[in-house]
Amino acid sequence: MSEPTPNDVRKRVGKHGYGFQYAVLKRAGELSAQGRSIWVLEVAESPVGTADNPTHIDFVLRNAPATVYLVVECKRADPARANWCFVKAPYTRRNAREGELVFQEVHYQAETLVAARPRTAYASIESTHLGFELRAGTKGDVTATGSAIKEATAQVLRGANGLVDHLFPDQRT
Repeated sequence: MSEPTPNDVRKRVGKHGYGFQYAVLKRAGELSAQGRSIWVLEVAESPVGTADNPTHIDFVLRNAPATVYLVVECKRADPARANWCFVKAPYTRRNAREGELVFQEVHYQAETLVAARPRTAYASIESTHLGFELRAGTKGDVTATGSAIKEATAQVLRGANGLVDHLFPDQRT
Protein backbone atom coordinates (compact mmCIF):
# COMPACT_ATOMS: atom_id res chain seq x y z
CA MET A 1 0.00 0.00 0.00
CA SER A 2 1.50 3.34 -1.00
CA GLU A 3 1.39 6.61 0.89
CA PRO A 4 -1.08 9.21 -0.44
CA THR A 5 0.56 12.09 -2.25
CA PRO A 6 -0.31 15.76 -1.70
CA ASN A 7 -1.96 15.62 -5.14
CA ASP A 8 -4.17 12.70 -3.97
CA VAL A 9 -5.27 14.72 -0.96
CA ARG A 10 -5.86 17.85 -3.08
CA LYS A 11 -8.07 15.87 -5.50
CA ARG A 12 -10.09 14.33 -2.68
CA VAL A 13 -10.63 17.66 -0.89
CA GLY A 14 -11.50 19.35 -4.20
CA LYS A 15 -13.97 16.64 -5.15
CA HIS A 16 -15.90 17.28 -1.96
CA GLY A 17 -16.05 21.05 -2.58
CA TYR A 18 -14.28 22.17 0.60
CA GLY A 19 -12.32 24.83 -1.30
CA PHE A 20 -15.53 26.53 -2.39
CA GLN A 21 -17.09 26.14 1.06
CA TYR A 22 -14.18 27.79 2.85
CA ALA A 23 -13.90 30.52 0.20
CA VAL A 24 -17.57 31.39 0.81
CA LEU A 25 -17.02 31.33 4.57
CA LYS A 26 -13.92 33.55 4.26
CA ARG A 27 -15.83 36.05 2.10
CA ALA A 28 -18.72 36.11 4.59
CA GLY A 29 -16.22 36.94 7.34
CA GLU A 30 -14.64 39.71 5.25
CA LEU A 31 -18.02 41.30 4.52
CA SER A 32 -18.95 41.16 8.19
CA ALA A 33 -15.62 42.71 9.25
CA GLN A 34 -16.15 45.53 6.72
CA GLY A 35 -19.63 46.24 8.09
CA ARG A 36 -21.18 45.24 4.78
CA SER A 37 -23.02 42.21 6.18
CA ILE A 38 -24.95 41.50 9.37
CA TRP A 39 -24.03 37.79 9.25
CA VAL A 40 -21.34 36.28 11.49
CA LEU A 41 -20.12 32.70 11.80
CA GLU A 42 -21.84 30.63 14.44
CA VAL A 43 -20.32 27.22 13.64
CA ALA A 44 -18.73 25.29 10.77
CA GLU A 45 -18.99 21.54 10.10
CA SER A 46 -21.62 21.04 12.78
CA PRO A 47 -22.81 17.41 13.07
CA VAL A 48 -26.56 16.80 12.88
CA GLY A 49 -28.81 13.84 12.23
CA THR A 50 -29.05 10.47 13.89
CA ALA A 51 -26.47 7.80 14.57
CA ASP A 52 -27.95 5.83 11.66
CA ASN A 53 -27.92 8.78 9.26
CA PRO A 54 -25.37 11.43 10.30
CA THR A 55 -24.48 14.51 8.27
CA HIS A 56 -22.85 17.88 8.83
CA ILE A 57 -24.04 21.43 8.30
CA ASP A 58 -21.34 23.15 6.22
CA PHE A 59 -21.76 26.24 8.36
CA VAL A 60 -24.30 28.34 10.22
CA LEU A 61 -24.36 32.13 10.11
CA ARG A 62 -26.37 34.27 12.51
CA ASN A 63 -27.24 37.91 12.77
CA ALA A 64 -25.63 39.95 15.58
CA PRO A 65 -28.47 39.63 18.11
CA ALA A 66 -28.63 35.86 17.39
CA THR A 67 -32.29 35.95 16.45
CA VAL A 68 -31.94 34.66 12.90
CA TYR A 69 -29.77 31.77 11.74
CA LEU A 70 -28.85 30.72 8.20
CA VAL A 71 -28.02 27.07 7.58
CA VAL A 72 -25.57 27.07 4.66
CA GLU A 73 -24.78 24.12 2.41
CA CYS A 74 -22.17 24.55 -0.35
CA LYS A 75 -22.15 22.00 -3.13
CA ARG A 76 -19.72 21.04 -5.86
CA ALA A 77 -21.71 20.12 -8.94
CA ASP A 78 -21.04 16.88 -10.84
CA PRO A 79 -19.13 18.09 -13.94
CA ALA A 80 -21.44 16.06 -16.22
CA ARG A 81 -24.52 17.84 -14.85
CA ALA A 82 -22.96 21.11 -13.72
CA ASN A 83 -25.42 23.39 -15.50
CA TRP A 84 -27.98 24.07 -12.82
CA CYS A 85 -31.06 25.87 -14.08
CA PHE A 86 -33.63 27.49 -11.79
CA VAL A 87 -36.99 28.68 -13.08
CA LYS A 88 -40.00 30.43 -11.66
CA ALA A 89 -43.12 28.30 -11.25
CA PRO A 90 -46.37 29.82 -12.54
CA TYR A 91 -48.27 28.68 -9.42
CA THR A 92 -46.88 28.29 -5.90
CA ARG A 93 -49.76 28.74 -3.49
CA ARG A 94 -53.20 30.32 -3.26
CA ASN A 95 -53.10 34.15 -3.11
CA ALA A 96 -49.31 34.30 -3.51
CA ARG A 97 -47.89 37.73 -4.32
CA GLU A 98 -44.99 38.63 -6.62
CA GLY A 99 -41.64 38.30 -4.85
CA GLU A 100 -43.21 36.71 -1.77
CA LEU A 101 -41.10 34.28 0.24
CA VAL A 102 -42.48 32.11 3.04
CA PHE A 103 -40.15 30.98 5.83
CA GLN A 104 -40.65 28.59 8.69
CA GLU A 105 -40.01 30.64 11.82
CA VAL A 106 -39.41 29.00 15.19
CA HIS A 107 -40.18 31.00 18.33
CA TYR A 108 -38.94 30.04 21.75
CA GLN A 109 -41.85 31.36 23.82
CA ALA A 110 -41.27 29.88 27.24
CA GLU A 111 -39.19 27.19 28.88
CA THR A 112 -41.78 24.60 27.90
CA LEU A 113 -43.00 25.86 24.53
CA VAL A 114 -41.48 26.18 21.10
CA ALA A 115 -43.83 27.36 18.37
CA ALA A 116 -43.29 27.19 14.62
CA ARG A 117 -45.21 29.40 12.23
CA PRO A 118 -44.88 30.69 8.71
CA ARG A 119 -43.39 34.14 8.16
CA THR A 120 -43.76 36.10 4.94
CA ALA A 121 -41.10 38.39 3.51
CA TYR A 122 -40.48 39.88 0.09
CA ALA A 123 -37.42 39.38 -2.06
CA SER A 124 -35.64 42.30 -3.68
CA ILE A 125 -34.76 40.02 -6.60
CA GLU A 126 -36.97 37.57 -8.42
CA SER A 127 -37.07 34.16 -6.75
CA THR A 128 -37.28 30.78 -8.44
CA HIS A 129 -39.01 27.59 -7.44
CA LEU A 130 -37.82 24.71 -9.60
CA GLY A 131 -34.27 23.45 -10.01
CA PHE A 132 -32.93 21.24 -12.79
CA GLU A 133 -29.52 19.75 -13.49
CA LEU A 134 -28.68 19.90 -17.18
CA ARG A 135 -25.98 17.98 -19.02
CA ALA A 136 -22.73 19.90 -19.45
CA GLY A 137 -21.11 17.69 -22.09
CA THR A 138 -18.16 16.67 -19.90
CA LYS A 139 -17.23 13.50 -18.04
CA GLY A 140 -18.92 13.25 -14.66
CA ASP A 141 -18.42 11.69 -11.28
CA VAL A 142 -18.88 7.94 -11.23
CA THR A 143 -20.43 8.05 -7.77
CA ALA A 144 -23.11 10.68 -8.52
CA THR A 145 -26.64 9.45 -7.87
CA GLY A 146 -30.04 11.10 -7.93
CA SER A 147 -30.56 14.84 -7.98
CA ALA A 148 -27.82 16.88 -6.30
CA ILE A 149 -30.22 19.82 -5.93
CA LYS A 150 -32.78 17.69 -4.08
CA GLU A 151 -30.07 16.04 -1.98
CA ALA A 152 -28.64 19.46 -1.02
CA THR A 153 -32.11 20.74 -0.15
CA ALA A 154 -32.77 17.69 2.02
CA GLN A 155 -29.41 18.18 3.75
CA VAL A 156 -30.23 21.84 4.50
CA LEU A 157 -33.62 20.85 5.95
CA ARG A 158 -32.02 18.13 8.10
CA GLY A 159 -29.42 20.70 9.17
CA ALA A 160 -32.08 23.25 10.10
CA ASN A 161 -33.93 20.63 12.15
CA GLY A 162 -30.67 19.62 13.80
CA LEU A 163 -29.95 23.26 14.64
CA VAL A 164 -33.39 23.64 16.25
CA ASP A 165 -32.76 20.46 18.26
CA HIS A 166 -29.39 21.88 19.35
CA LEU A 167 -30.80 25.29 20.33
CA PHE A 168 -33.81 23.78 22.17
CA PRO A 169 -32.63 20.37 23.48
CA ASP A 170 -35.46 19.99 26.01
CA GLN A 171 -38.24 20.64 23.50
CA ARG A 172 -38.30 17.25 21.72
CA THR A 173 -41.96 17.06 20.66
